[in-house]
Amino acid sequence: MRMRRRTRSVLVIAVLGLLSGIGGHPAHADWQFTHWGMSLPELLAVKDHGITAVTPNPRHRRNGLDELARGVYLGGSIQFKVGYLFDGAKRLSMVVLSFDNATSVDAQQIRSALVNQYGYPRIRRWEDWMEWTDDHAQNQIQFHYSAPLHTVSILYEPIKVGGL
Repeated sequence: MRMRRRTRSVLVIAVLGLLSGIGGHPAHADWQFTHWGMSLPELLAVKDHGITAVTPNPRHRRNGLDELARGVYLGGSIQFKVGYLFDGAKRLSMVVLSFDNATSVDAQQIRSALVNQYGYPRIRRWEDWMEWTDDHAQNQIQFHYSAPLHTVSILYEPIKVGGL
C-alpha cells in the first residue's frame, strides 16, 4: 500500500512538472519548446528531443490536421508519446501527448494535475473528457481518457480566433 501511494505521488509530481514546463525545458506560450505556426523543418531542427518526421497516416489525423512528426516527452517518470500535427500550410497546429497502458488511477491523477494547473475545466462532458483555456499561454487544452484502450491523451492547440 505504501509503495502504491509513493507511485501515485511520483505520478502527480511528474505531471505537474510536465504541465508547468519544469521538465527540463523552458516553456513558451505555446507548448514547451514549440511555437504555433512553426514549420516542420523548424521543429526537426530542435535538438535533444528525438523528434522524427513521419509519413502522414489517416489513422493519426485529427480535425483535418496531419501528424508529420513524432517524439517523446519525459515528464518526471512518465514517458509520453508526442504527435506534432500540422495544417494544410504545413504549420504546427496541435501537439498531442499520449500515455499508454494508463489505469483509471493514472487517468485520475493526470486529470487532477490538470485541474491543479488550469483550474476547473471550462467544458466537462464526462470524467473522461475535459477542456481548459489557458489565456496566458494562449492554449486550449483537452484531456481524454479511454478506459477500453487504457490511453490518456492531452491535446494542446492555440486558442482559435473568435472563440472556441
